[in-house]
Amino acid sequence: AEPTVTDGRYCGDYDSDYFYRFSSDVINGNSGGGLFVWRNGRLALLGICSRIAIYRGLPVYHMVWATRIELVK
Repeated sequence: AEPTVTDGRYCGDYDSDYFYRFSSDVINGNSGGGLFVWRNGRLALLGICSRIAIYRGLPVYHMVWATRIELVK
C-alpha cells in the first residue's frame, strides 16, 4: 500500500525532553510515521509518531505525540 501523507500543526511540547504534540490525523497506515518540519526550504525529520490520545476508550486521531528523533534508537 502507498503511504498516506497528512498535514498537521505543531501543538507544543509535552514533557519537553521527550515528545512533541501535533494535530495530524493518525489512523490506518500512517501511525508510526515521521513528523517532519520545513527548515531552510527542506523537510527535516523531527520525530516519530508514538502516542495517540484516548477519550472514553476511543482513539482521538488528531491528538498525537511524536518521540523526538534524537531519542529514537
